[in-house]
Amino acid sequence: LDTLILYISTDEVKKQSKEDLMAIKGLEKWIEGYGDQWILTVCCACAASFVSGQIVPFGMIDESIDNTLVLTTVREREIGSAISKLCSLAGAFIGSDSPSSMLWPAINKGLGNISVDTGLSLHASRQAARALILLTSGCREYILNGIGHGDLLVDNKTGNMVPPPPTIEMLLSCAIKFLLDQLNRVAICDMNRTKNDEIAKSRAGSYFPNHFSLLINQLICLKRAYPSSVIMSNTICDLIVRSLENCTTLVENNDVEQMIG
Repeated sequence: LDTLILYISTDEVKKQSKEDLMAIKGLEKWIEGYGDQWILTVCCACAASFVSGQIVPFGMIDESIDNTLVLTTVREREIGSAISKLCSLAGAFIGSDSPSSMLWPAINKGLGNISVDTGLSLHASRQAARALILLTSGCREYILNGIGHGDLLVDNKTGNMVPPPPTIEMLLSCAIKFLLDQLNRVAICDMNRTKNDEIAKSRAGSYFPNHFSLLINQLICLKRAYPSSVIMSNTICDLIVRSLENCTTLVENNDVEQMIG
């Protein structure tokens, strides 16, 4: 997994060079040498273990902030992305739908509690955050996009893109619910941080702006990956409307400084 971190995909769109393609082919041959059954078992086990916290221990919690705000580490995001890359490489010789089938059970394990549990425990929140890492990194590898396994299908009669199946939409709904909850918690914690100089100087306090950006990037990644998703379209529209309403309120109250912040 540490080796695959060097080859994980990002949101940056760029044309792969000849050297990049040769490196990917080399990695595929390297992994293929272990055999189909072995790599299938390892991919599924890695994804499940990552979400449960057995691969890369969950980080420490700063007691000065909301303990249900999950601040993921760089190491967590790298390993999660490496697992998605491993599944993507395995799909080259196991089967086109196999990469998604290796990731969806673990993603469902992490996000499944959100639909029924409005007040997630710390452990459940951490699992949800890790499932979201697998989901977004799997989308960047183009193995979870569209209708759930990397394909964007168009209805021949209507000319519109086929929406994700209900099971995928349900998980997207859970992911969006968790993302919006975390965004709200970041905003609240950041407001409290600015009122307390000691907390402002803490390690976690300085991390809020970066974490806010990370959550927004995850939201953008999902919108790009599922352009025909009803839940994604509605969420983005609602966010835009609420943001405009908040900006209008701040302007009317002459609270320009808060609006810029």
